[in-house]
Amino acid sequence: MRRVSLLLATGLLAGTGAVAVADVEPPVLHAAQQRGTAVVSALPAVPPTPKTVDGQTGDWAGEAAGFSGLSHYSAGELVHADYLFDAFGAEDGDDVDRVSRNDALEEASPGFYRLEPTYQYDIGGQVGAPTGEVGLGGEPVYGDAQDTDGGGHVAAADLREVRVAADASTVSLLVRTTTMTADRSAGVVVLADTVDGSSAYDVPFGSGLRTERADVALLVARTGGVAVDLATGTRTAFPVAADDSGYDNVLEAGIPRALVERSAKDKPGKGKGKALGHKPRLQLALAAGVSDGADGLVDLQGEDADVVNVANVAFRPDEPVRIRFDKRQAFALHDGTIDPFFVDVDVDGLLAGRTEALRPGAGYHERQFTSSEQISVEGDRDGIWQPYGVYVPSSYDGTTPTRTTYWMHWRGGDTHDAAVVSPRTMRDFGEDVGGLVIAPRGRGTSTWYVGKAQVDFREVWDDVLSTFAVDEDRVYVTGHSMGGWASYLLSILYPDRFAAALPYAGVPTQGLWAGCEFDDNCWQGTNGGNAKDQWTTPLLENLRNVPIAISHGALDELVPVTGVTRQAEKLATLGYRYRYYLFPTYEHYSHPIHDEWAEGARYASEFTRDENPARVTYLRSMPFERTVETGPDQGRPYAGLDFSFDSAYWMSGLSPVDGQRGVAKVDAVSLAKAAAPVLTVPEAGGPAALGQLGPYAMQGLRWTADPLAAAPAAVNGFTATLTGASAVAFDLARMGISASAPVTGAVTTEAPLALSLRGGWTSVPAVTGATVTSLVDGVLTLQLPAGT
Repeated sequence: MRRVSLLLATGLLAGTGAVAVADVEPPVLHAAQQRGTAVVSALPAVPPTPKTVDGQTGDWAGEAAGFSGLSHYSAGELVHADYLFDAFGAEDGDDVDRVSRNDALEEASPGFYRLEPTYQYDIGGQVGAPTGEVGLGGEPVYGDAQDTDGGGHVAAADLREVRVAADASTVSLLVRTTTMTADRSAGVVVLADTVDGSSAYDVPFGSGLRTERADVALLVARTGGVAVDLATGTRTAFPVAADDSGYDNVLEAGIPRALVERSAKDKPGKGKGKALGHKPRLQLALAAGVSDGADGLVDLQGEDADVVNVANVAFRPDEPVRIRFDKRQAFALHDGTIDPFFVDVDVDGLLAGRTEALRPGAGYHERQFTSSEQISVEGDRDGIWQPYGVYVPSSYDGTTPTRTTYWMHWRGGDTHDAAVVSPRTMRDFGEDVGGLVIAPRGRGTSTWYVGKAQVDFREVWDDVLSTFAVDEDRVYVTGHSMGGWASYLLSILYPDRFAAALPYAGVPTQGLWAGCEFDDNCWQGTNGGNAKDQWTTPLLENLRNVPIAISHGALDELVPVTGVTRQAEKLATLGYRYRYYLFPTYEHYSHPIHDEWAEGARYASEFTRDENPARVTYLRSMPFERTVETGPDQGRPYAGLDFSFDSAYWMSGLSPVDGQRGVAKVDAVSLAKAAAPVLTVPEAGGPAALGQLGPYAMQGLRWTADPLAAAPAAVNGFTATLTGASAVAFDLARMGISASAPVTGAVTTEAPLALSLRGGWTSVPAVTGATVTSLVDGVLTLQLPAGT
């Protein structure tokens, strides 16, 4: 533990070494990751749909962009996506001096930004030591509001989406939260600035807020809506409908325009409303607390002092990138106001059906997607709406296929931790190589990307492909610690998705492997894992077509270097492309502290995916597969998931003889591809590189074209060797094999095998050496006896 704090102090105070020519930052002292921008373009108007206050969303026709903090117009609706899981309310005063001091240091020298996440991230706690030993706070959020159950996140007030529409007489408001139940729902405070030069007022409803801008305050709750003229106290009711069924979580209101709109005939003069002209204006701010079931809000308490009774504020596009995107919110609420977050709504645009396209611009974003109900539970952060982080490089235009790197967070981490704690991840894997960086949440902090977290990865994968222009031949996976494990896990399970893998301080199993095999104690699980069943080393054969660069510290106190070294030795024995970077002075957290990833990014850049390689080697381990389906806690196995990791490239349907504990392996070669011979040659490097000061020693293997060997002649056939398998299928077209000509196949199988060939046949062809069992939809299935 002492090593961690000393290394951090040394890096922060003495980082003055050589810097890459293109690098404007000293080592360690790296500037904050910049918040992503919005690229908005006008589209033809779409007539708005009439709204009915019924708590249903079917008459809200605008399309959601799904990027947190950003707003746009669609079908005459202002559509705003709020940040997910950020309802932490006001800062209660304990962080004011520290944050002010750190902000001043950051303004003087941007690299001092890293002091703030160092305080927020409990480094001591990460290695099991008391936080006080290193003097760090470990408070990942700025807000200190406590829910009535004592929890630190006010889930019922967690805004997900806000929409505003209008017709000739009514402003329609739709508010959706991540959590709503019949007995617990949001109370939404709306402030309206309707006249020029408002006085200061206390905001009613037990909100604890004060405003120097608004003159009308409204409360929207499932019990009804009320607007209060802050100057006169006049109260006006308006209709509200709610729907807590499923995951809609809707509060819908119909507010008379006259209550909240600047009059079209009111021409403001000097001051904040200058130059507004005669157009009708709607200026709103909105925040959510928890409804008390009557006409007010539940009282919230802070950790150390009383706080205002709203926990989440909408319309904050300029929140800096933080673990929960709540810094500006927390300190504005500490001051008792939401005045900084007024939005100017284009009423004429609402009436005319104003419509825009929004795509994420350069910088870091939170993306929202709809998860499956199968793994979702109404409550706090386990619902159907989930986030992932995405860095968008300045070169991204929304149409050109772009390299993409998946960053998998460490154990104890969350979606945005890398962007906050180690901001150079987004530059080294993103901006400097013109790439997107995707940061999945994994349904929690310590889920090991199995069970629900594996579903999360697959759902994020699908959303990324449907949302962004991805170059599918240049997709990479990387991560630190548990994220390093995920770099092994995902590239082994899905080798046909990745061009390269880059584990940092990655453990070869869910827990640790000491590098020995003579005793079960060589494997030790964590978070309920079965470390021996989840051991990736025997499955490294799946990486024949996925180069991998392993980076590890010799002093790692959590992931023994012995096991990782054996991992590298296995790759060397296989003759695969790999690099092993060993850092003699690094411990477990040195990589995110030093925050240097450029060498790995450069290595990955050398490779593109071969979607249909000449040779495929793939193992399907049923014990491993079961832990991925039921994990992470094998003592409380998750039920109902079936992943069937049985395919890669042009091979599919790989089935083991023993469906419970068996391991099936296929090693198949398409002779039609006639791959050029390569030489496997060693490589070495160190002790430093541009953007990677080290010191490190690197060894590995590289494939290079054999100048003395000619490519073999193409043959319309294949070879395959199988062990422990009862069935497998090959796609002949993807193998480059023509089904309209004679096909030869040399198959060696340890057990009787059902071999299916997808060839598009319309009638059964002549077959020798095997028994035809079926021809269905162009797929010919043969039964082969054990042997050759």
